[in-house]
Amino acid sequence: MGRIKLIASLCIILFSCYVVNAQELITEESRKAARNEQSIYIVMAVVLTLMLGIFLYLFNLDKKLSKLEKEG
Repeated sequence: MGRIKLIASLCIILFSCYVVNAQELITEESRKAARNEQSIYIVMAVVLTLMLGIFLYLFNLDKKLSKLEKEG
């Protein structure tokens, strides 16, 4: 349950900086430029999430292995 809360809070933090301004008139060129600029942040968020998940998995695996080594 704690892992789900961690992932949910991470997603909220990562995507909270995304602001939509619906009042502003946006031309097609500025839409394309904004989409290209925002796509790098999406890629970075996905890579960061994957790296964090791998790190947490390896950390938990190391804890379990250390516990097994102490028992045996």
